[in-house]
Amino acid sequence: MEEIKKIFEPFYTEFSKKEVGGYWLAELLAVNVCPYCNRNYTFTVVHGSGKESKKVTRPQFDHFYPKSKYPCFAVSFYNLIPSCSVCNHVKGDKDVTIFHPYVDNAVDFFDFSVLLDPDSKVDIQHKGNRIAFFYGESKRYKIVMQPKQNLPTMSDCDLEEIQEKLKTHNETFHLEGIYDMHKDLVSEMIQTAIIYNKSYCDGLLKQFGGDLFRDEADIKRFIIRNYAVNEGGENRPFSKLVEDISNQFGLDL
Repeated sequence: MEEIKKIFEPFYTEFSKKEVGGYWLAELLAVNVCPYCNRNYTFTVVHGSGKESKKVTRPQFDHFYPKSKYPCFAVSFYNLIPSCSVCNHVKGDKDVTIFHPYVDNAVDFFDFSVLLDPDSKVDIQHKGNRIAFFYGESKRYKIVMQPKQNLPTMSDCDLEEIQEKLKTHNETFHLEGIYDMHKDLVSEMIQTAIIYNKSYCDGLLKQFGGDLFRDEADIKRFIIRNYAVNEGGENRPFSKLVEDISNQFGLDL
């Protein structure tokens, strides 16, 4: 193992230098949002070109398989995952079974949803209690990640394996705990989903279709101020959370 490290470590050290590989690969991949958390931007910004270019910022590169244990993968492009500093830090050198952004489309396997405290007296579907739910009951619900009811049709799709991978992914990046800090955004999405019901959206399309909106997808993007997951959601933070919560509360365009 030590001999292998001696061979591959110099290559990774050289690659990591800004002038050599980091910015080049980051620009090539053009990953704008952290694929692990979908919460932080990971823009690559370079001013100018050539020798006069100024490197401003880029994502960090997580070694999906830690180089301390898999030195042969230290400079493998498939092992370098552009990520935000938070996710790169909390994952560190852990060798864990999580969703690989280049192999697994994690959004196909789980949904964010609002889960009420069993003891809560708030009925989120009951009109008379909605105000109480938005203002004062945020501690009576939590944001959870749940496996999709209808998993993608795959020959190697094993429910138990996916559930275990989802559990590990959540625990590794502390996603439920982190997303639970964004209940203000969740409350806004619930309000939006209630206001922009199907008839309201149909009216917008009828009035502005062909002018401001091309189709229902344009209307949904306008309403949720984000991309749908399957239509560029990887380009904006919180796209998965926003779409899932919106759908849960009726904005299913």
